[in-house]
Amino acid sequence: MTPIPTFSIPGNSKVFIFQSSRSFSPEEQSELLSQIQHFLKNWTSHGSQMQTECKIAFHRFIIIAINDKPVYLSGCATDALNRFIIQLQLDFQVSLFDRMTICFWQNDLKKIESIHLSNITPAISQHLIKPQTLVFDNSCQTIDDLKSKWIQPLQQTWMKKFLIENNSSAHS
Repeated sequence: MTPIPTFSIPGNSKVFIFQSSRSFSPEEQSELLSQIQHFLKNWTSHGSQMQTECKIAFHRFIIIAINDKPVYLSGCATDALNRFIIQLQLDFQVSLFDRMTICFWQNDLKKIESIHLSNITPAISQHLIKPQTLVFDNSCQTIDDLKSKWIQPLQQTWMKKFLIENNSSAHS
């Protein structure tokens, strides 16, 4: 598996992780980075330029990091980012805001798969997803969180509740 991207801005910088509904081709990744870098170069909060970085990880995740200590990230700046991401969805015909789908590392196939939250319990019952299956937890708030918590075994994330639910239903 490819390593987690590194950033040059401080570890306590805020991150936004946008998971794509599909992998991006190398050409799309190049175009995406170009558009995102152009947006970030002109993105301001209360009229001040922000220190930002962007990475595309695993051909599927857009990660935007913002050092919001020198310049506070305003609600208007966050809204501008969301509008920009919505436009990217249209331009690339993907979903980038679906929080009901998670990605996991399919070890047998050596690739990333996705699954809707409503299908996790059946997938666990069928042993398609196991407690040690690596999942992507996109709720990370900072670069430090990204490094330590983004990719973890299912049993160590907030999604472990599905293991408990599966065990409960198996014994009922």
